[in-house]
Amino acid sequence: MNKYYKVVCLILLGFIIILSGCGGLEGAPGSDSDKTGILIQSVRVTGGGAGGEIDVAINATLIIQAAPVAFDPFPASVEECTITYLKGNENPDAPIIENMTIYPNCTIQNGINDCNVEMMDIQRNRKWWSDAEFHFPDFPTFSPRHYVVRFQCGYVNAYGDSGSFKVEDDIWLG
Repeated sequence: MNKYYKVVCLILLGFIIILSGCGGLEGAPGSDSDKTGILIQSVRVTGGGAGGEIDVAINATLIIQAAPVAFDPFPASVEECTITYLKGNENPDAPIIENMTIYPNCTIQNGINDCNVEMMDIQRNRKWWSDAEFHFPDFPTFSPRHYVVRFQCGYVNAYGDSGSFKVEDDIWLG
């Protein structure tokens, strides 16, 4: 009876330890770690232009902080990002910018990672300026228009399991 009691206690203790590792891991908003074994702790956008300003015609950098959950899933790779340009609430008259998909193929390791990305290609930038010239009578001295740029990115761990994360940042065009 005493051996049976010890075995049952050990099994229950094992279940408690396993279950305590499930859920409760808070990653970056919109990230998932359950399939990939990677916890995306944070993602932020920094500028690729002078003084850290985001130069939308050239590039930006995604700073991705990642950690393993239970096994070593690294290296991982950011395979694809869909970029959505949302008009700021205060600028409903701002020209529409079409979504864009990029394929950065950046490596993610345990820790802090830099991923250089194109935020807006030259074609979308030129179209925006053309639309702005047509829509705004005070062109080219009109005030900048506010947008929220959303990156929805997919990544793959070392074993081929896929996950995703998203990050948003404000930009002003004009």
